[in-house]
Amino acid sequence: MNLLEKLYEEKELLNLKDNLTIAKFLYIRTGELFRYDETFYTYRTGGKKQRKIFYKEINIQNVQEFRFVCASWAKMFVDLLTAFNISAKYIEMDDYWHAYVKIFIERKVYIADITTGFEDIVNIKFGMQICNFYNATIFNRILREINFTNCCVEQKAMIKIDKILNYYKGIYTNEVLYMIKKEIYADFYENDLELMEKVFEVVTLIINIERPNIDFFSGSQFINKMLEIFLDKLEKYVKYSTVYNKQRNEIMEVIVNTYQGLQFFLYEKNKDGCYNLRKISRKKIEKRTDNYKWQHKKVLRLVK
Repeated sequence: MNLLEKLYEEKELLNLKDNLTIAKFLYIRTGELFRYDETFYTYRTGGKKQRKIFYKEINIQNVQEFRFVCASWAKMFVDLLTAFNISAKYIEMDDYWHAYVKIFIERKVYIADITTGFEDIVNIKFGMQICNFYNATIFNRILREINFTNCCVEQKAMIKIDKILNYYKGIYTNEVLYMIKKEIYADFYENDLELMEKVFEVVTLIINIERPNIDFFSGSQFINKMLEIFLDKLEKYVKYSTVYNKQRNEIMEVIVNTYQGLQFFLYEKNKDGCYNLRKISRKKIEKRTDNYKWQHKKVLRLVK
């Protein structure tokens, strides 16, 4: 697919003129069209195969596969910005195996980092507020250093751009998730296990009904985000492990509720091609999983 041609046509339809608006448009659209390549973590850190994925070239005029990691996205994003006459620079952090982009518009510097903490690659998919496209002022950098994991530094100018692009915060904003949490905790429960079961019920409902066709990686990251918000003090009773379904040659995620015994919840693609979260027995997991190299082995040890 000719990505450059497609995005240029969309830009013309939206009648975008301002370079900052165009840059953010390209940021959002790449997040919508592409998915994170989770196979990056199946290989040895720094090994030949992992490096190949990290430095994969994406031809913006002939995209063959809509998957990227930080470096392949950053290089592609610089190519797109350059094609739209916007000055940008690819930045690689050798010590952290990470890359992002600096954008230069009207003597200001903007940071674009769609994969850091896997935040925006998930936020964009679910229509949530974008965190990692921001004006690189000293003030913004200090704010992000203080609270890096919750760093939505959204300026008025950025919100205005979102409105121009018709990109609004969707139903799963943090505010809405905390409202749902408040409703859950308002009910009476005999014990913490009942509360935890209610949380899993709500999370399963959201994944099954609201966003069934989201890609595996974004969906699994979103589940983790919701459980962190909803479970609060009970979070220590939940373990995650990404494992490999050898029979179907697919990655899936097992979430284990360890409170008063083991309960397993499986997140994977179903027969209809949709991803969902459902309860599964220990026996079925034993049959369907093989150890997945990069992730911790806690869940498989628990199963065995």
